[in-house]
Amino acid sequence: MRHLSDIQAIPRALERMLEGARKDFESLVRRTGWNQAVIYFIGDSAGYFAALRGALAIETQLRRPAIARPVSEFEAYTLPSVEPRSLVINVTANGASESAKRLGPKLESGGAALWILDGRGRLLNWREAGAQESTAESEPAAVLDFCLNAALTYLAVVASRVLKAQRKTDREKTEDKFQELPGQVEWIFSQLADAAKALAAKLAECGRLRFVGGGFFHPTALHAAWRIEGFSRKASVVEHAGDTQDIAAARGESEGVVIVTGSECRVKSDLHDTARALRHSGKSLFAITDGNDRELVMRSEMSVLLPQASESTGSLFALALLESVAGFMARAK
Repeated sequence: MRHLSDIQAIPRALERMLEGARKDFESLVRRTGWNQAVIYFIGDSAGYFAALRGALAIETQLRRPAIARPVSEFEAYTLPSVEPRSLVINVTANGASESAKRLGPKLESGGAALWILDGRGRLLNWREAGAQESTAESEPAAVLDFCLNAALTYLAVVASRVLKAQRKTDREKTEDKFQELPGQVEWIFSQLADAAKALAAKLAECGRLRFVGGGFFHPTALHAAWRIEGFSRKASVVEHAGDTQDIAAARGESEGVVIVTGSECRVKSDLHDTARALRHSGKSLFAITDGNDRELVMRSEMSVLLPQASESTGSLFALALLESVAGFMARAK
């Protein structure tokens, strides 16, 4: 299993993505009228998890609603109601999208636009995407998946600057902080490797895993459950931050609950409610958070502490750690 070695390439790939994506992102925002457009993010599997992150990033940075849909549901239910001048971004790590060939003509005929965003941060018109597919697999899938999540967050950061959606000092601070992401991810892989390995061993002992996350951490929880179940064949389910009673009441032999959050998460109180409800449930509680989230740390059997950051960046830190945990679990099989 090469996953642990593959993900070591993420920091350098992030640097390339951030360097190359900025101009493309600025150009898209300027020429597609984001101030008027309804913005949809669509994807399948890991692409859909990333699409959820993209919608949250737009809502946070631009303070306007955005919509995330699985591709099949968008095509079946949403497509007929898409208004002219809407922008649809098909999120796919490797840049390949058969659905774009079906959706593109229909959206264009209704006055909407379809773009494809891949894990290299490339934004391609749906007509251009096919020519790029032959070279899309040169990076490991896990690297492209992570960079895709980072690219969607960075797209919203760039849009906020171009549209002046926040104060200048806030915009500059957010973008500067994002440039530090490659080094911070590298630090997580090197300095928290032992913690990731220890958490992987604990999770391997559980009969079933239940991941819980809210806000930006919900897509992270979805991705982690999908990755770990795929590697270890251990049944994994995902709950939202508000599902406190369902999580506590669920029956499961030697079930482990992993709460993924940070002290800046806006729905942190819901996750603390979940931790309190689990006190007498017999389930093992594990936490991935930062050092300022003391209540959750105190209630957990084991905690892995990440650097404190904004919710959107902190959720990417958690995603990096969980990719490492998944790799250790796969290697132990």
